[in-house]
Amino acid sequence: KIRKFGNHLKEITINKDNKSAKGRYKKMENKPHKLFISHSSKDAEYMKAFVDLLVAIGVHKNQITCTSVPQCNIPVGCNIYDWLAKLFQTSDLHVVYAFSDNYYSSVATLYEMGADWVMRCKWTGFLLPGFTFNKLDGCIDKNQICIKLDDTDIVTLKQRLRQFRDDIIKEFGLESIDEDEWEVKRDDFLDKIKIIA
Repeated sequence: KIRKFGNHLKEITINKDNKSAKGRYKKMENKPHKLFISHSSKDAEYMKAFVDLLVAIGVHKNQITCTSVPQCNIPVGCNIYDWLAKLFQTSDLHVVYAFSDNYYSSVATLYEMGADWVMRCKWTGFLLPGFTFNKLDGCIDKNQICIKLDDTDIVTLKQRLRQFRDDIIKEFGLESIDEDEWEVKRDDFLDKIKIIA
């Protein structure tokens, strides 16, 4: 199945190159904005907390694909790799990486990273507790700023989360969340992360 997904990526690359040659390889305005959370199933509890934060920001669950959260999972009866390949092709996709030792131990998540690299999707990286920047690997830009969820510099962590929030609000055309409500939701999220860790 994973090999089949790899074949899908080759097809996407060919289609992408063909579109580029014809001058059509540009982001389509009518493509729906979607978030894809690339993570290890062993980090599912973190993902549930993260999806709750996204919903608090204003993102609808039908705009989020996260295989560890039932309301955001791939529909029943769908082939997971066919469905993901279509998602990468038909959406204005923002990939969120949940980096951890579990992530780099999973062949499936590394294929997802490869798909992002092929499609040149916008991405944001989160380092789960216990994972450090020097462990980042694979076909990502290691110079891009990521958010470390157990950062001891809490001021920087909160600032990074605010920047991520603002980027998502702008990208998805959402209404701004009340600042007091945001601080409550953000702190609740960080508390959950500490408990899970």
